[in-house]
Amino acid sequence: MNLQINGVPSEIKDAHELQKILEQIHRRPFAEVWMQPASAWPTICALVNSDAAWLMYLRFDGDAGFSTRNPGFSGTPHAVIEYRLTNDQRNEYPAADNVSIRRLHCLAFRVASLDLELG
Repeated sequence: MNLQINGVPSEIKDAHELQKILEQIHRRPFAEVWMQPASAWPTICALVNSDAAWLMYLRFDGDAGFSTRNPGFSGTPHAVIEYRLTNDQRNEYPAADNVSIRRLHCLAFRVASLDLELG
């Protein structure tokens, strides 16, 4: 499995290595994370701002994909969270679409474990 955080690639060989690398996300306020299996698809992108994360799942090149929603969100309906991409572009997504960084870790761990088992 290939993992890229802010443009820095890593080849993941086991779950322990993945956990160690994911912990680096907490060391910076913003992160752009890409997880790709050896076959390149499907792919997961995560944008991180501190404890907030927005995720997108892409099935193939050119796919509009699926993104996260938080049914438990109880904040202001028009609230947004800013995310920064590796190229310094700033994107805003509805706060209601954000999930916690902990949920990101759980998802990433599940995806990587499946890819490492099947790979």
